[in-house]
Amino acid sequence: MTVKPLAVLNKAHKMRVPFELKQGQTRVSHQLPSGLNIEVIEQKSVTSKDPDTKNEKRPPLVFVHGSYHAAWCWAEHWLPFFADSGFDCYAVSLLGQ
Repeated sequence: MTVKPLAVLNKAHKMRVPFELKQGQTRVSHQLPSGLNIEVIEQKSVTSKDPDTKNEKRPPLVFVHGSYHAAWCWAEHWLPFFADSGFDCYAVSLLGQ
């Protein structure tokens, strides 16, 4: 007998927050072995025109939300802020409730 999580049975599109992405952001969905889809909103860094930081490689940042939120809570303000500062940013939506 195969048991699927309730989130799989309730159709993933019903559980997605209708958040409109900002310029430079993309939404990717990955299916996990359990059948759940994990959403990732990514925003790549903006190329710096400052010659002092042009060749500086910065680590990617991963944003994980708390209860009753999803990736959209980071995509609103923080992904654009850090992308403008030269960081590649990734925000994940974890279904756990």
